[in-house]
Amino acid sequence: MQRRHLLRGSAALLAAAPASRGLAASEPRKPKTLRVAFNVAETGFDPPQIGDFNSMTVAANIFEPLLTYDYLARPVKLKPQTAVALPEISA
Repeated sequence: MQRRHLLRGSAALLAAAPASRGLAASEPRKPKTLRVAFNVAETGFDPPQIGDFNSMTVAANIFEPLLTYDYLARPVKLKPQTAVALPEISA
């Protein structure tokens, strides 16, 4: 879990870095890529089938959950992330 936070934090720092580093305005910028080395390769990308830490780390950075928690609300509430709205329960 800590690696995922470190990876997200590193990505946020790279995104917040100044865009101009002595490049002329006419020069095209190269896309930035964050590369992370793992000791073992991932075993798959199917979230229900993942059983190892490295695969969970990669999947957590690829897939975004439908819902997330609003941590500042008391009591804590769910809020839509990629979903359009919260699910409604019907009879």
